[in-house]
Amino acid sequence: MGHFLTASTIYLCLLSYLLAAGCWVTGYRGSGYRTLWTTGCVFLILHAICAFHFYLGWSHLAAVNLTAEQTEEMMGFSFGEGIWFSYLLIAVWVVDVVLLWRNNRAEPRSSWWAWFTFAVHGYAFFILFNGTVVFEQGAVRWGGIVGSIWLARMAWRYRRQGIFGTSRTELSG
Repeated sequence: MGHFLTASTIYLCLLSYLLAAGCWVTGYRGSGYRTLWTTGCVFLILHAICAFHFYLGWSHLAAVNLTAEQTEEMMGFSFGEGIWFSYLLIAVWVVDVVLLWRNNRAEPRSSWWAWFTFAVHGYAFFILFNGTVVFEQGAVRWGGIVGSIWLARMAWRYRRQGIFGTSRTELSG
């Protein structure tokens, strides 16, 4: 049961992230985007809770050691402190979600928030890409590759059309 819950929460996080990021790069910032973005964040938090409960015994040191082992295996060097990058992702994603709901809209009202949201999306992509493509294998890796290519293609297409990074009128909700 622990494996199922830990795996399913990250898969749902990744799916929600991918759909939300797809909305974001196309300029759609409606309630659907906000709901998907929030859902991804919630599933990431649930994944962390499941991982700590079922695999790490609620120990930060165990998380550091596991991260060090995985980094050594995949990259050839030990870097347990990499767990802090995952913690940072959770923190900045939560802050962005709180700002979305606090302002009761999905469009940033100030330039600092727009830049923060851009940075959060970029950071989330970087961490989730590494988590699926670099540190996983099999179907998860291929799903990460396909999802990353799809998202990059959408970003390129909408950037060329001048839409990427700008908001369009809310389409629904």
